[in-house]
Amino acid sequence: MADEDDLKRKTINRSPPFPFIALDRALQRMQELIEYSKGHPVRVQSAVQAWGYNPKSSGGIQTVGALKGFGLIDDSGSGDDRRVFLSELGKRLSRNPPTDVKAGLLREAALNPKLIAEYWDVWGVNRPPDNDCRWELVDARGFTEDAAAKFLSVYDATLAFANLGHSLGEHSQNGASEEVPSLNDTSLPEGPSAQNLDASSDVNMEALRSNSRRAVFPLSQGDVTLIFPATLNAEGYEELGDYLEIFLKRARRSLRTD
Repeated sequence: MADEDDLKRKTINRSPPFPFIALDRALQRMQELIEYSKGHPVRVQSAVQAWGYNPKSSGGIQTVGALKGFGLIDDSGSGDDRRVFLSELGKRLSRNPPTDVKAGLLREAALNPKLIAEYWDVWGVNRPPDNDCRWELVDARGFTEDAAAKFLSVYDATLAFANLGHSLGEHSQNGASEEVPSLNDTSLPEGPSAQNLDASSDVNMEALRSNSRRAVFPLSQGDVTLIFPATLNAEGYEELGDYLEIFLKRARRSLRTD
């Protein structure tokens, strides 16, 4: 009976899960994992030791949970054979992507944790005062006071690092400005052969035809035409996929807010 009461108290006092470190620190830990693992899956015990933790320490396990929460790593197996490795999102961020692609990937990572995404929809960047937020977390969600304060710290730092406080067309860090492609932007991403395309202009289409390929996707509301270099390599296709992913995420978000 005493054991059952202890279990109930632990359940009551257990706050909802969230990353215990902010996104910037999680990315540092991801880089340390990359340097240690050389791109291979590694046992959890080895990973936490590489971060300077005791294999059984709560800090090491929480770090694994934080990186998983942000979508930077995946895992497989169980028990002593449980292994961690970079996720697709983690791999993309590790490849030093173009600034606008990186901006979108950081925003995706920032909003991967369920609670951060949930309160981002409710609070945005200009959230209510700390006291009101803590009351909401403790009273409505079952946080402890300490966990509520920690969550707000992680929430604020993560949104600031991912620049979610700026408009989706801006990304500013260390005084630099980065543009995220606009839904209404009909220009190709900057590059050696970037040109503005007028959908009604045969001249632009003809000029690109000799060294470009065109893919047409028939949709119920009209065709979507994608023009890309005929010499695009594997890395180029992956970068194109990143751009399209950002475009689609923004398009869906725009539909939800209309």
